[in-house]
Amino acid sequence: MAIKPPNWCQGAVPSLRGWESPDGELLVARKHSQAEIDEYNGIPVVPQPKPVVEKSEPAAELLNEAPMNNLPLHEMTKSQLLALGEQFHIELKPSWTKGKILEQLNHVLNSL
Repeated sequence: MAIKPPNWCQGAVPSLRGWESPDGELLVARKHSQAEIDEYNGIPVVPQPKPVVEKSEPAAELLNEAPMNNLPLHEMTKSQLLALGEQFHIELKPSWTKGKILEQLNHVLNSL
């Protein structure tokens, strides 16, 4: 949606902090994005390239490697195991015991 200056001050210019008079006095405080200002000033909008998503390694390969804290799974705390499961999108319930969580992680590793 194109922005328009206030009706009572058609000479106002847009800025990142709102509508300003030509000499820089703030008339209406309203945040404009740089894209809105560029559109108002007739500057063509250059579309941003989509980010390239690299194919990630399978979770099994990542989990078989030493975790960032260099602890084997059985030496990690329950909260560390839950965080690891969350990182790899493995559904683990905080109400489970540490043994049950380890069992689930090993099950996922063996099924991949």
